[in-house]
Amino acid sequence: MASAAATHATRWKVATLLPGAVEWATPPAIYAALDQEFKFTLDAAAADFNAQHVRYFDRDTDALTASWAGERVFCNPPYGKGMTLWVRKALLEATEHGALVVMLLPARTDTSWFHEVVLPHAEIRFIRGRLSYTLGAPATRRGRAPFASFVAVFRPGLKLGGNGKRQLLFPFLSKVP
Repeated sequence: MASAAATHATRWKVATLLPGAVEWATPPAIYAALDQEFKFTLDAAAADFNAQHVRYFDRDTDALTASWAGERVFCNPPYGKGMTLWVRKALLEATEHGALVVMLLPARTDTSWFHEVVLPHAEIRFIRGRLSYTLGAPATRRGRAPFASFVAVFRPGLKLGGNGKRQLLFPFLSKVP
């Protein structure tokens, strides 16, 4: 009989090695609540099958090189090795181009991108529990994430060096969808 830790490790390995597993589609309830607060004008990391806003950047558009200047951006980036590029892009667009960027991210608080970019420069909202996502293209496989999640808010005019705030919970969620 496998231990709980071994079972979790196997689930994590399977989830992260599935084709398309870096594309965790945003749970609609999370997007709706954030959109109500922030009034998004752009979904910066999407595909036809999982776009949350009528205006979105996909792989062909390449959000990492496109301008987000002055936009109110929602971004649930691919959860792969390129995460540092995405959080640095969010910081750059907020500090230099006046974008408001709200990111749904895996709570990997042991990573350099978290400590060097998110922690000192973003408002952080940890989500209690684990979200249910759909995986891949098309978004047909559904399940609980094998990781915790949080929201990072990069606000326009942010002073580098940090003035981020921390919140322990999403104020509007009593139960994880």
